[in-house]
Amino acid sequence: MSLAIGLCATLSVGTLGGCTTEQTRVPLSEVSAPEGGAVATVLRLGEGDDAQMVAVGTRSLFVRGAQEPGWSEFQGRWPSRLQGAGQALFDGVWAGRARGQFQASNYIASVDDLIWLVAVPSANQHTRLLYSRDKGRSWLNAPLPSGLLEELRVARADTAPRLRLLSPDDGNLYLTQGKSLWRWAPESPGDISARGWQRISLAGVELKGEERARGQHLPATLRNYLPATEDRSYELLTVLRDRLLVYRRVADADEWMLISSVAAIDRALATSPDQEVIYLLDRARLYRNIGLNELWEPVEVVRHSLEPEGNSTLLMVPAADDARAGAYTLLIGGDSGTIWRSGDGGVSWAEAKPRDPDGRSITGLAQGLEPGEVWASSDGQGVWRSLDEGKSWVSLNQGLKGASIYAVEFDARGQLLLGTDAGLFRSLPGFESESWQQIHDRATSAILVNESSDQLISGTFGGSVLMHDLNGQVRSSEAAPLGQANDVNFRPVHLEGVALPRAAILALAARPGGQQLYAWSHQHGPLLSNDGGESWRSARLGQAFRSALEGSVISEVVPEQEGRIFLVSRPLGPNRPTQLWRSSDGGETWQSSYSYMENEQESPLRLARLPWREVTELVMTHGGRVALSRDHAQSWTTIPGPWSAGEITGVGFDREEMLLVTDLPHASELIRVRRPDEAGATVVRHPLVWPPQASLRADRPVDMHVRQRRLVLNESGRVYVGEVPRRRTNLPESMGVLVTVTLVILLTSLSFAFLKTRRYR
Repeated sequence: MSLAIGLCATLSVGTLGGCTTEQTRVPLSEVSAPEGGAVATVLRLGEGDDAQMVAVGTRSLFVRGAQEPGWSEFQGRWPSRLQGAGQALFDGVWAGRARGQFQASNYIASVDDLIWLVAVPSANQHTRLLYSRDKGRSWLNAPLPSGLLEELRVARADTAPRLRLLSPDDGNLYLTQGKSLWRWAPESPGDISARGWQRISLAGVELKGEERARGQHLPATLRNYLPATEDRSYELLTVLRDRLLVYRRVADADEWMLISSVAAIDRALATSPDQEVIYLLDRARLYRNIGLNELWEPVEVVRHSLEPEGNSTLLMVPAADDARAGAYTLLIGGDSGTIWRSGDGGVSWAEAKPRDPDGRSITGLAQGLEPGEVWASSDGQGVWRSLDEGKSWVSLNQGLKGASIYAVEFDARGQLLLGTDAGLFRSLPGFESESWQQIHDRATSAILVNESSDQLISGTFGGSVLMHDLNGQVRSSEAAPLGQANDVNFRPVHLEGVALPRAAILALAARPGGQQLYAWSHQHGPLLSNDGGESWRSARLGQAFRSALEGSVISEVVPEQEGRIFLVSRPLGPNRPTQLWRSSDGGETWQSSYSYMENEQESPLRLARLPWREVTELVMTHGGRVALSRDHAQSWTTIPGPWSAGEITGVGFDREEMLLVTDLPHASELIRVRRPDEAGATVVRHPLVWPPQASLRADRPVDMHVRQRRLVLNESGRVYVGEVPRRRTNLPESMGVLVTVTLVILLTSLSFAFLKTRRYR
């Protein structure tokens, strides 16, 4: 408090008029995500009437029974001795899927009533194997086979775990780290001990790798395993070296036998019900082997011309009709959201679910609770269900609130807008913030409410810009269609570290007083529209400017009414400065107006235009500095204030106030500055009260928006809302009121004294 008083005293005789620290706190509450979003995989948990489906979200598990109307959310916790874990519980699942060339089901699986999870607490720690008996509410450490623990460290938090789970069609659980294989076979159902792991011999399997120059070996790893069953008297094993090697071991044999090799990296391995046909799914192709011979025949899957090749998952569905005993259906999920179906063993194919325009992939396929029922998980569209063996699909996301939030804004009526991977949503009036109305289902990464027309414009993952009319009609324009990426990267600071499609529109801006719109694609650079968004063209940056941006990303773009454009570039590595660039000719030529060396502890440079000024006036913040420029970023005037003692993490504007979110040494505050561009500006400070578990993240950069005293902060997909307190009348502006109150008190005191005197006379 003494520091705040000292700073306020300095301000009162400096540029600003006065500073007050109000005790009025600003409590923040976290916004519940809308329905849908990214789901890593779907699992079937339990058997019979108690069987349920489990959807694996980014932070939670969602469980649904056959007769239940919607999903129930279960937010799991680390085991008690890992409460200080640096990662979220399911981060290892997502990292393994994204970087390990495996399916998410290799990191989370269900057997009977247990859920097994491969988890990574943080970098340079051992990979953990956890299990849950209560649908993911709580987790316990599972024992590992002896001698395995020391081999399972990961170098970085986003590294794919080496430990993997295999759950083939025999109903058992298998464990591998790529060199060995174990089967879970406890002595009793309730026994969870290391004795439950039975090692499977890999005698005859070459796992040393192919030797290359300097005596090194290419890494070799076990990929997939099919155990022997009552109907299949042999086992199958795939090992990736320089090629994919397929091994077979017949019943009672001591060693495995190499039977063939394929130029592929298998994502799935399955056999037909009659055991005569084996299918192997690669990212680019599907292979078929009949009769276990050496020949693997590529299966032609006719694809849509716009869909790039990319297989993500394979499922073989037994026919529900008893008249077709032994018949099966093949389903392939694609990286672009397509589901392909074949009912004749791969001879012909049909597109059962069309390609998603935003490239939200199918992450998993699983058989459901009823005959012919199939479930699909997606990377953004939540879950889908089919009741006819994959012929038709419907979205089923009621209660599955797992959408990731990328953009926030307020519409013309002051209602909150959320841009998510599941679509664009608007908060429903008169309801809690958890109630949302879906405006459209395109994955939305940028939102613009045009100040001149109040028109709502949104940018999508697929590179489209959608214009929303007042009558509810939506028009789409392909601003950055899929294709060759550019060499200019754009990434706002609040999305740093978030995986995004290269065509995603991450920023939208309108030139004040005109029809020009600007859009910035993640890897297609700047785009310009002269007709209000109906058509788009790439904006020129110039080869010299492109060369200057090498090794950097653009994080801010601010257009102004006279045609100038201002950009902020941030370096990807050390020893390079953050720079502010200016163009006076619409992007043809550029010059650096400001630069500084940014360190890891310093908040990034933010740039904005004061919205209440007709003539362009810019405000810049970074670290604990606020500066203004009236000459188009050629010179800057620093404004002192209480923010100098901390880090400015967010900047916003409400009418004629500038609002700063500041991380101070012992507090997080909302600081309001009324007309900072004029002498005598006043400063009011409010402590921010973050929700539990959010205070440690309060020092991260936030995307901040304010409208009609409503406040919203977007911090890497975690969104918090609050209300800006009403401004109190401060002392310098209310001297007349103070004098009046003083006189009333004085006269009242004199009156009582007079009455008291008369009473005792």
